Amino acid sequence: MIRLCVAFTGFVVGLWLFNAASVYQGLLAGRGQGDWSQLINDAPFMLRFVGAVLLTAGGAFSFRGKWLGFLTFLVGTLCYVLLTAAMVLMGTDISLWKDEAILSGGLILLCVGLFLTRSR
Repeated sequence: MIRLCVAFTGFVVGLWLFNAASVYQGLLAGRGQGDWSQLINDAPFMLRFVGAVLLTAGGAFSFRGKWLGFLTFLVGTLCYVLLTAAMVLMGTDISLWKDEAILSGGLILLCVGLFLTRSR
């Protein structure tokens, strides 16, 4: 039961992050800058987008208790941790990476929860 709650929470967080990445893409498209050729070259967007897709897929796969769900969720979490670390190491303002740092901590806790409650 705990595994299902953690998997559902990871799935919902992945959907929320996917929505946020889609809103960003829509905002750029509204300005006339949002075609995929430009977005593919935008490394922070790609990390957010790929991470959100992997988190959503990992949360969905974890409902069945598969190792694939945990590994997919782990790679999605690492995308957000990498994004946060890159922003911190580049010396960006704290207001730009504070949310990602908090989110990365929560994703790490969800990842640990999925690992501890995995089916054997």
